[in-house]
Amino acid sequence: MDVLYYWKDVKADMAAGHIGWFRSSRGKLAELSESFPDRIWVIKTPAGKKGSVQLLACVRWSDKAAVKVPVVDVQSTIFYDPAHVQSMWFEGSDSDEAVEITSKWLREHFSAAVRANFQGDNGIHALRGDTLRQLEKIAQNFATRPFLATE
Repeated sequence: MDVLYYWKDVKADMAAGHIGWFRSSRGKLAELSESFPDRIWVIKTPAGKKGSVQLLACVRWSDKAAVKVPVVDVQSTIFYDPAHVQSMWFEGSDSDEAVEITSKWLREHFSAAVRANFQGDNGIHALRGDTLRQLEKIAQNFATRPFLATE
């Protein structure tokens, strides 16, 4: 099982050093943790394209902080390992065609999240089975670079 996470403020969070963790509700974190996730697939809305999404990154889930993080409520924090070999940014996922393909997939599987504008728990979902395989197939179209590598 993997996780889909909507990362609203990617640039601001990265600039502020918010690396290695995402916010979540306690209930959602408990629900996800029970299934022992492997990866977190990260999406965001490209500038000026409300209702569309870009597949931004895939990072390795961690049960504890893998890097130094600020004091956070661990009962509502999803940790990931940014240095793990499976943690990567997707290159070229911002093209119009890539955004359309990813957005179509998201609307097909998570239409309620799109309608809710990814607010709160609507921005975090479990990925399993065919839904996950379809996303993996989309991701194969993109080059990757290590998550901690600079652009």
